[in-house]
Amino acid sequence: MGSNGKIAVHADVVMVKTGRLRRNQWNFNRMGALEMRSLVHGIREEGFLDPIVAQAGTHVIVDGEHRWKAAKKLKMPEVPVIYLDVTDAEARKLTTALAFRRGEANRDDLSALVHDIRELEEVALSKLELDLAIPEDELRAMLDETPAEAPVAGGPGEKKAAAGPAKVKVDPKVPEGDFGEGEDIGEGGAQRVPLTFFAPDVEERDRVREFFWDDQEGECSFARLVELVERQAGRRKRRRKAHKG
Repeated sequence: MGSNGKIAVHADVVMVKTGRLRRNQWNFNRMGALEMRSLVHGIREEGFLDPIVAQAGTHVIVDGEHRWKAAKKLKMPEVPVIYLDVTDAEARKLTTALAFRRGEANRDDLSALVHDIRELEEVALSKLELDLAIPEDELRAMLDETPAEAPVAGGPGEKKAAAGPAKVKVDPKVPEGDFGEGEDIGEGGAQRVPLTFFAPDVEERDRVREFFWDDQEGECSFARLVELVERQAGRRKRRRKAHKG
C-alpha cells in the first residue's frame, strides 16, 4: 500500500528486449512439457496477456519465467514487463507468494467448466489439450463423467448423487421430499455439491452462478440451492393465491 494509504496499481508496462531479462536462482515453480507447449500455443494464439514482473535495476524476473522462456521459443524480440523497485529479499518473497496465491483447481468445478467449453464450442480433444494444458485422457475422463455420477463433496465416505432428473432451473418444480433434512451437511449447513449435479446445462449453470454463487467459498453451496427452490415455491404460492383472489 502506498504512503498515501491507497493501493498501488502497477500499470506501467514497458517493452523490454527479451534477452535483457535474467532468470532468478530461487524460483521453485516447475512446468511440465504439456504446460510449456500449451503456454507457447496460448501466446501464439491469444497474445502475451500477462506481463512479466521483474526487479528494477537488475532485470531479474520475479514472476513470469515460463512466459519469458515461451517468448524465447517464439523468438519474440521484446516482451511486456512491469518493473518493481524491490529488494532482493522482497523479490524472493514475491516470487513465492505469487506462485501460491494462484490457488488450486477444484475437480468438480473444473469438470463442469470442461463440459461448458465443449457445449459452447466443438473442438477436438487434441486441440483442447493445448488450449487448457490438460492431458487428453483427463479431458476425456471429465467429459465421460455424467452429473448423476458426480460425488457429493465432503471428504471420506462421499455419497453418490442419486440418479434421475436433477436439473435446477430458474423456475424449478418443487421436489418431492426434501434435500436431505437430518443429514450431516457439514459446518454451518454448507454441504458442497458438484454444480453439474444440480445444473447439467451450461445456461442453467450460468443462472445458478449469477444468483446463488457463494463468493466467500467460491462454490455453489447447498444452502443457496435450497434457497432457490424455496423462493420459487413461494412465488408459485403467491401466484396461485393471486389467481384465486
